[in-house]
Amino acid sequence: MQTRRHAKERSLWFCLYLPRLGLELFTRSLEDGAAARPSALVAQHRLVQINAAALAQGLRPGQSLATAQSICPDLAVGWRDPEREAVALRHLADWAWRFTPQVSLAPPDALLLEIAGSLRLFRGLDRLQQQILAGIRELGYSGLPGIAPTPLAAQALARAGCSPDPERLAAEIEYDSTGEDRLRRAWCDAVASSVRPLLAALPLHHLERPMAEQERLAAMGFRTLADLLRLPRNALGRRFGRQLLEHLDRLTGRRPDPREALTPAPVFNTRLHFLEDVTHTGALAFPMRRLIGELTDWLRVRQLASSRLDWILSHPRHGESILEVRCARAQRDPVRFLELSRLQLERSRGLPEVATLALRVEELQAHGGQPDTLFPLPGEEDGDPAALIDLLHARLGREACRSILPADDHRPEWAWRLVPPGLSARNTEAPEGCIPGPRPLWLLDPPQPLASPGGRPHWHGALILQRGPERLDLMPWGEERLTEACRGPRDYWVAQHPKGGHCWVFQTLTDQRWFLHGLFA
Repeated sequence: MQTRRHAKERSLWFCLYLPRLGLELFTRSLEDGAAARPSALVAQHRLVQINAAALAQGLRPGQSLATAQSICPDLAVGWRDPEREAVALRHLADWAWRFTPQVSLAPPDALLLEIAGSLRLFRGLDRLQQQILAGIRELGYSGLPGIAPTPLAAQALARAGCSPDPERLAAEIEYDSTGEDRLRRAWCDAVASSVRPLLAALPLHHLERPMAEQERLAAMGFRTLADLLRLPRNALGRRFGRQLLEHLDRLTGRRPDPREALTPAPVFNTRLHFLEDVTHTGALAFPMRRLIGELTDWLRVRQLASSRLDWILSHPRHGESILEVRCARAQRDPVRFLELSRLQLERSRGLPEVATLALRVEELQAHGGQPDTLFPLPGEEDGDPAALIDLLHARLGREACRSILPADDHRPEWAWRLVPPGLSARNTEAPEGCIPGPRPLWLLDPPQPLASPGGRPHWHGALILQRGPERLDLMPWGEERLTEACRGPRDYWVAQHPKGGHCWVFQTLTDQRWFLHGLFA
C-alpha cells in the first residue's frame, strides 16, 4: 500500500517551449515553399524573432528594422501583438489536452503538461514526446521539450535546450509494462537521475529571475545553478531575499509548486494571420485546409461532430465578412468541409483584401456515426444523399433545395410544406398521422378533367380503382386555387392506369365528374 501511494505522488512535467510563437502565428499560414522566405517578427522597430531563412541572410534578433531591410530587401515582416500570442497559447493548451488533463499556461510562450499519468496510455515517455513534437509541427509551430520532476525545472531545461533524451532513457530503464505504478516509478526515477547534472550546469539566466538580480549574481561570479545551491541558504536569503530561495525550492522540489489545470474551451475558435494581405481566393486554400485539419482533429479527440462552420475574413480597412458553411448532417470529414468551404468562397463576395482568417464552430453534437473503415459500409457505394444536398446548397444557395413534409390540413393543396433538407416530422410542430390516406408526390394545379364513358374514368385508357373512396369536403373559404367545378365534397381514389402507374383521382359529388389530381412516383 505504501508503494502504491508513493507512486501516485510522483510527478513528471513536460514543458513545451515555443521560441518563435509570435512569428509562427504568421508563417504557419504559408505552404512550405512560401515559408522559406526570410521572415521576422518586429517590436518597436527591432527584430525579436526570425526564421531560418532570415538567419541565413545574416539577420539577427535585436537588429533595427531599417538595418535588416537594407541587408535583406525581400524580408517579410509581422508586427508583434502580445494579446494575439496569448490567445494562440490558450488555443494550443486546448490542443495539448489530448495528452493529459493537467495542462497549464507558462506565459508568454510555453505550456506545462503533467504527464506522469499518461505514460501507460502512450506506452512510455519516448513515444509521448514524439507525438507531442510531431503534433506541434503539424500545426505549423516549432517546439522545444523540457522534462523534469518539477514545472520550473522543466521550463528552465526547455528554454536552455538541454532536456533529458527519453529515447536514451528508454533503452536503460527496466519496468513491467503491464503495471501502471511500476511504469510511472521507473520513468520518474530515470528522469530525476538524468535531470540533476543538467540542472547543476544550468546557466542562471535560464531561471527567469529579474535582470537586476541576474546582474548582481554575475558580478559576484555565480554562473550556474550549482554555484547557488552550494551557498548557505541563510546567507543567500539575507543577500538576495526570500523570493529567490522560494524559487529555488520550487525548482528543486523542496517546496510544492501546484499549477492550475485549464478547462478545455467548449467551442472551437482559431485564426490565421497573414504576413501580407491576401487579395485572391486561391491563396486561402492552404490556410483553410490547415484550420479544417485542426478542427477535425479537435472534433475527433472530443468525439464530436458539427453541421455548421463560420469563416470570418477580416481586414483593418474593410471590416469583417462572415462565410457560413452548413451541412445536411453533423460530421467531421475534412474533405467534405474543405470542398463546401471552397464552393461557398467562390460564390461569396468577400473582402477585397484579407489580413486574418478565422474559423469558429459552435454548433456541436456527439458523434454517433460509424468508425472509419478501410472499405465502405453497405449502402455507401451509392453515395451519401447528405453530400449531394450539401453540394447543391454550396453551389446554388440555401433556398435551392427543400424537403417536403405533411402539414396539418385536410385539403390536398395545403397538406404539404417545404422544409430544410433533413428535417423530419418528428422534430417539427406538425403532428404525426395528420394525413389519413396516401398522397402522391406530384399534384396537378389545377386538377385535370377526365373523360368518363359509362361513368368510369379514363386516362391513357380505363382506370382501375384500387383504393378508396376517401371523402374530402372542401369548404368555400380559402379555395382561390380551385375552379368552380372542383369545389365542394369529392371522393378520392388511388387508381391504376393501363401503363402500370398509379394516379390519384376524385369524383365530385355535385355533378359526378372525374378529375386527375396527382401522380404517384
